[in-house]
Formats: sequence, C-alpha cells, structure tokens
Amino acid sequence: MRNYSKLILGCVVGSTLAGCSWMIDLPDVVDKTATTAGRSGKGGGQSGGNVGGSSGGTSGANGGVTGGTTSSGGGGGGGASASGGVVTAGAGTGAGGGSGGGTGSDNSAGSHSAGTVNASGGGDGHGNVAGTGNVSANGGAAGTAANGGASTGGMPQAGVAGTAGVSGTTSTGGTPATGCTIGPTIYSSGQKNPGNDCTSCQPAISTSAWATLTDGTSCGSVMGKTCHSGVCKTGCVIGLNYYDTGTVNPNNPCLTCQSSISATAWSSVPTSRCVQAIAAGESHTCAVINGAAKCWGANPHGELGANSAAAYSVSLLQVQGLESGVTAISSGDYSSCAVVNGSAQCWGYNHLGQLGNNSTVSSPIPVQVQNLTSGITGIAVSYGRGCANFGTDVGCWGDRYLGNNGTAGSLVPVQVQGIPIGSSVTAIVAGGSSCAIVNGGAKCWGSGSNGMLGNGSTDNVLIATDVTGLNAGVTAISAGIGSHVCAVVNGSAQCWGDNMYRELGAGSTATYSALPLQVQGLSSGVTAIAAGSAFSCAIVNGAVQCWGNNMNYMLGDGTYTSRTAPVQVQGLTANATAVTAGGDHACAIVNGSAYCWGANSYGELGDGTTTAGKVPVLVKLP
Repeated sequence: MRNYSKLILGCVVGSTLAGCSWMIDLPDVVDKTATTAGRSGKGGGQSGGNVGGSSGGTSGANGGVTGGTTSSGGGGGGGASASGGVVTAGAGTGAGGGSGGGTGSDNSAGSHSAGTVNASGGGDGHGNVAGTGNVSANGGAAGTAANGGASTGGMPQAGVAGTAGVSGTTSTGGTPATGCTIGPTIYSSGQKNPGNDCTSCQPAISTSAWATLTDGTSCGSVMGKTCHSGVCKTGCVIGLNYYDTGTVNPNNPCLTCQSSISATAWSSVPTSRCVQAIAAGESHTCAVINGAAKCWGANPHGELGANSAAAYSVSLLQVQGLESGVTAISSGDYSSCAVVNGSAQCWGYNHLGQLGNNSTVSSPIPVQVQNLTSGITGIAVSYGRGCANFGTDVGCWGDRYLGNNGTAGSLVPVQVQGIPIGSSVTAIVAGGSSCAIVNGGAKCWGSGSNGMLGNGSTDNVLIATDVTGLNAGVTAISAGIGSHVCAVVNGSAQCWGDNMYRELGAGSTATYSALPLQVQGLSSGVTAIAAGSAFSCAIVNGAVQCWGNNMNYMLGDGTYTSRTAPVQVQGLTANATAVTAGGDHACAIVNGSAYCWGANSYGELGDGTTTAGKVPVLVKLP
C-alpha cells in the first residue's frame, strides 16, 4: 500500500508557510488572467493544486484518497513599479491535475507576488514544473526565483527570476508610457509641475523627481516672476543671475529692478551714482548725477558753482543749492548753466552778461536767469553768451548777435527771431555761433566766421537761418567752443565751419566749409555728436569715435596723432549714451558712468589726478 502524504493547506511567503488562503482582488489596471484549476484526472483520484490564485480542483471520480501536498512554486516577486497594484504569476501544471492558470499580465505599477504551482496528486504523479518568475513592470526591480513546490513523487524545480524594469517609464493597463507621476496622475515630458512652476517633467532623469528649470526662466501668472534655484520669485535677471526688486543694476547705476514692469528689463530709476548728463567746458566739467549738479576742474571765475575760492578741484564738488531737480547742464569757457525744476540758473564768469541776471558781476554760486523761472527744457552757454529753449521758441542773452535781429548784447534774455510761432524746438546749443533744432531742421544765427552758420556764406546773420540741406531729419546738434558745428542727420554725421585741424572729419584739406560735409565713415548709426575746440566726437552704434586735433590726447585713442577721419576711442566700444567735447578734453556716459580723456591740468577729467588721459578714465564719484 502506498503512503499518501497528508494535504497541507496554506500559503507560502518567502520560505515561510503561512496559514492562509489568498484571494487577491486585482486593481482595474491589471488583466485578471488567472483561471481556476482544471478538473481532477482519471483513476488517480488526486485533487489538483491551486493555480494562479484560483481554487483547487475537484477530487477524482473513483473516490480515491486526496493526496499530494500543495506548495508554492514559480517565480519570485516582481519589483515595485510606479503605481500600486499586485499581479500574480501563472503556474505550471502537475500530472493528473488540471492545467495551470494563465500567466499574470504585466502591471503598470505595484509589486508582483510569486506565482503558485500545483503539486501532483497520487503516487505516480510527476513533480511539478516550477512556475516562471514574473516579469517586473518597467521601473521595478528584478523578481527573484522561488523554489518549486514539494510534492509526493515529484521533484521540485527552481523558478526563473523576473526581468528587471526599465527606469524612466510608467504604464497604464500594461502599456508603457514616458512621463512623471504625482499620485495616480501621469504628466508627459516637458510639462511643468502643477505645484512648482520652476520644475518640469524630465523622465529621462527620474520617474519621481522633477527637474529644476534654468535660473531666469519666466514663471507664475504674474509678470516679473522668474525661477531662481528652483523657486519662482519676483525679481530681475542678468544672464543667470537673479536680483530682488529694488536692487541697483550692477552694470548700470541708472537702472533699478522694477519686476512689476518686466522680469528681464530694468527700469530707469537713477541712484546716487547715476550720471544722467555731462558737459565739458574749456577746462572744467559739470554733470547731473541723480538729479544733482556737480562740477570739477578749473575754477578761476567760480565756474564750479561750489562757492569755493580754490583755483581748481580734482574732485567733484556739489554745486550750491542744486542738490536735486536738475535735468540739463551746460559748461562754457568759464561759466556754467543748468535747468533746475524748469528754471534757468547760471554761475561763473559774467563779464559780458552771460549769466543773464541783468548784471556783469561773476558769481561762484548759481543765480536765476531773469524771467526764466519755469518751462525751460534746454540750456546752453559759451564764451560770453547763453541761450535757453522754451519748447516752442528760444531766448538768448549776453554778448552780441543774439538772434533778435540786432547786433547789441543784452544782460537779460531776448527772443530769437526767425523761429515760427508754435514751432517744436528740441535742442539749443551755443558756441562760436548759436543753433537750434526747429521742427526737425537745423537753424543757426550769429557770427558767420569760417562758414559756421552752414548757409554757404561767411556773413553774420541776425536771426535764425536754415542750415543748407538740413531742413529735416536732424536729431542732434553741437556748436564747438571754436568755430565749427556738427549735427546728426538721419543717422549720419555732418559738420561745417572751421577745418584747420580737420575737425570736420570729411577728408577735406580746405581750412573751412560753409556747407555741411559728410563725416567719413559715419553715414549711419550715429545717435549723438559733440563739437569741441578743434576736434569732434560722435556715438556710432553705441561706440565713441573722435577726429581732428589730438595734441592733448582728446581723441582718446592712446596716441598724440591728429586724425582726418574718425578713430575709435579706446575702451568705449558699446553702450555709450552721451558724449561732450570741451577745450582739450572730452567725456562720455557709458552704462550710467562717466569717462573722460584728454588734457587734465586742472583735474577736469575727474579721476582725482592732474595726469593727462591718453585713453578714457573713470570719473570718481563722491
């Protein structure tokens, strides 16, 4: 008689037999393919083992004794994948028993348990073939093979290890997909994290960790927010650097971060170190710095306006009473003027009434130009003469040829004739002659010496007269301390007047020209221009170029050689916004800072020394 083993009911977890009967309720995303075990075999009377988590087979028809021992077999558990759920591996079949259950489908997520295998029934049953280990879902670890179940008359066999999952993908319903997850939700590559605008789905990096966006990337629904170290902030950026609201631009003291305007554009909010305007005189310089007027250099007639008796100053001095509200400034030979809260004020030498206060007494502090207490938009001063722009007309005072159709001078402003009523006056300058931009054209008046009126003649003119050929398109104009004038016309540079030192830049060997000449190489891209004593400078596509006399390094090219055509000022190749030319020195504003070059006998370069500047030096602010 054969000895039949007693059937042991239970579940195997790892190598431990646990007293349980598993009925697994699979999630919707899992294909429930396991089937009930087959019916009993003939003659043996053995009951079939559990297959794929289903119930066991029915006992044999001949009433045989239930025999065999069920045991777990098949593959090891699959690795965990991205989302929950369990799947059961299929099992092999035993001799005499029904066919095994179907293989469990890959699950998009969750852990895979080992499949069971039915043991053979009676004594002649064959050993079970161990079930194949589960293939782990993408993203999971490899399953581990479990030993086949023990059986009477059968030999257990080892299960086959599961296949490792692939990182970076998830799947739904058994179908792999690329993306990131938050809970049950899958996000595709490139989508922003709904909880953090500064991270986006980069599944090649990880299925669970989101990648941080580059600093400076716009984020959030409010204009002005950018990503910084993975956080959406309000502020401004320069390259990859982030700056909080209110921060001064490190490259330009005239700009401050106003993130409500733009995340990348800085607002023109001046600071205490912002140079807004600059004017070079004969041997001194003045500037508007954050609304205040400051001057430095020669001071024999009080042209620095600081109420100082010093002959000169290498340091910037505050013009007395002009600590704020200054919008324009001009430096002449030995006097200076400014527009302060819409009024005209002047200081320095006054022997010809150039201060406009109905006096010829010089003043080391600003005095009010008579009758010009409001509405002034521009101002200019030269040797013995001053002029102011009212927006629609012009008034001048001081020495002769004031444009009022007379030759006498005046200690107070008189109206310039030849400017139509209701005109738009956008600029005013004073030098050897006086000029203005009126309705987009250039007009000049006064001395016609060396043809500096540009009307084809050397005769003096008593009222404002058109410059030949420049009836429109004039955007900037400058009259030198000497006897020449330059203008920007439709983006090109043109000059006329004295040419003894080739200050017209036209390549001409003539000593003067009574008509405008095209400056060589500057037919486009010119935005600003300045005429000095015997040299000229211009801003061309943001770079500063100069030409003419260079005996005191006023061309800024590092040489002592005069030039008949423009040369590049060393170091000032971009971002220049203003340029000015004086007696033997010049200055420019670049990124809100001032640079000067040329003669420096009285500290007019503002670098704290009296050493000439062959190339530009930075003006040292207080």
